Amino acid sequence: MMQLIEDISGAGELIGEKLACRVHYRIRRFQSILPGSGLPVPGRHELDGSILFAEAHNLQDWTGAPLTLKLHDGRTLVVTLDSDGRISNRGHGPHACLCC
Repeated sequence: MMQLIEDISGAGELIGEKLACRVHYRIRRFQSILPGSGLPVPGRHELDGSILFAEAHNLQDWTGAPLTLKLHDGRTLVVTLDSDGRISNRGHGPHACLCC
């Protein structure tokens, strides 16, 4: 079971291998919860959200590759965009939970 633990939006920076740009984002972060006990499963997070570019950019230049999203509060998330500019990071590992 997944529980919503954070719903954030703001202005930030999307950073790729050779590109960087200002964006507006909305991210919802979910935590996996053990059924019955309600305790969180360490490292099991899911991200869901969207990116709007502040300036004109070709979305194809940003699609499919791991990117760093710098949030307005200074935190960073590794995200991957689909062809619609949506963020959907699922599972466990370096491109989802950042714990390993």
